[in-house]
Amino acid sequence: MGLFSNKWEYSGYNIYSMKKYVDKKRIIFNIIVGSLTIIALCLIGYYTIDTTIRIKKSKQFMAQIIEYKNQQEELINEKKDDELVKKNPELTETGKENLKNIYVSEEKRAFLTFDDGPSKNTIDILNILKENNIKATFFVLGCQVEVFPETTNKIYNEGHYIANHGYTHIYKSIYQSPEQVLLEFNQCNQIVANTLGIPEYNSHLFRFPGGSNRWKICRNKKTSHNIIRTK
Repeated sequence: MGLFSNKWEYSGYNIYSMKKYVDKKRIIFNIIVGSLTIIALCLIGYYTIDTTIRIKKSKQFMAQIIEYKNQQEELINEKKDDELVKKNPELTETGKENLKNIYVSEEKRAFLTFDDGPSKNTIDILNILKENNIKATFFVLGCQVEVFPETTNKIYNEGHYIANHGYTHIYKSIYQSPEQVLLEFNQCNQIVANTLGIPEYNSHLFRFPGGSNRWKICRNKKTSHNIIRTK
């Protein structure tokens, strides 16, 4: 069936003009669709490129943050290492001379020391020392440090000196031989170092359990002194 059902209906219409009009509209429509398609593709391309750039910049920024964080951690670790080195007692030549002459002085002085700790009473002692602004030396036992690690750190952090008193304080064990004395010396040293978090900690100061003039100790005293003095 044609555009007009009867022949007389053709009168007044120019088929060529109508076809040209329809073709023109189709061309305009195609141009519009094509333009919109190009615009859409341009927008997609723009956002794709923009997103890629943003992602790249974001990754670079994250990398910078991670690098900065790592640098800060390194600085903190270096600072901690420096603090540990400063806190680690160093036996200097002057210190050695001072130890030799520790009981020789033109002025009266007293050294306040506590042995066999730390214990449940140590906190009370620390409070009294703090109230009176007094510093003391604590000759600790390795076995007690294992039981009271927090107290050991409190002693150290409040500015007192932690020295070595062996591990067990059991005479039959520690005084079997000079080598056994050294073993307990090293055990206590290591436990204190681990507890304080200072791997190289060494007080360079040792007090013999029971004193160094007891009858059984005296037989090994000189040898033990010579061994420990080199540590």
